[in-house]
Amino acid sequence: MILRNMIFIIALFAIGLSNSNNNNDIVKPRDLIRVEGHILAEVPADFASFDFTVTGTGKDLRTAVSAAKMKIKAISSALFEVGLEENNLSTSHFYSGENFENKAFFSSNRDYVASIKVIVQLYDLDLLEPAVLVVSENDIDQLSDISYKLKNIEKIKSDTYEKAVLKAKEKALMIQRNLEIKNIRAINVEEVAGSRYPNPFNAVQNSTVEYSPYSSIDGVPLFYAETIKVSVRIRVTYEITF
Repeated sequence: MILRNMIFIIALFAIGLSNSNNNNDIVKPRDLIRVEGHILAEVPADFASFDFTVTGTGKDLRTAVSAAKMKIKAISSALFEVGLEENNLSTSHFYSGENFENKAFFSSNRDYVASIKVIVQLYDLDLLEPAVLVVSENDIDQLSDISYKLKNIEKIKSDTYEKAVLKAKEKALMIQRNLEIKNIRAINVEEVAGSRYPNPFNAVQNSTVEYSPYSSIDGVPLFYAETIKVSVRIRVTYEITF
């Protein structure tokens, strides 16, 4: 009987000690304010690129490559005449080998083929129209679509992010002022899903078309500049302090 009473007393003591520890672990909920800042920047593209492909054929590889190079030389010379420079051009693909598609039946003049793809990069959009026209007027096999981008996308993203943070801060200060809250402090910043940045490899996917007068034929625009959209949404959590 005495042993049973001692066990009962020890059990009550253990329960009381457990409750005491749990009470010490309780954290008072913090008073929080959550605000969002959203900025949509629309920036005209300032960089354009396209590529074209030429092929040459011949009775041997050397002749085929030489024929393709002569086409590239003619196109490059014409591009330089309208204002482009060597650093605007780069070779992205080269192929040479036996011509399995369109050999001549009674001649060996097309037994081999060489293919060269050249990328044209334009930092001055005023050169876009004359460059495309020059390439189109020559003997090419393929001309790609035009891709528009921003030369300094990282700075634009950084500036947009900063503006979104400041907008969130303005909202928090407005709430503090109107509700007469004495003190608040930022305890968390996060970028909300849905922020949108241009794809650096194909920026036009996230852009809309707007008119730009940088190119025209007889006063009629031939190309329309892309406006690249950069969207940033920031959520900031503030704690109300007393």
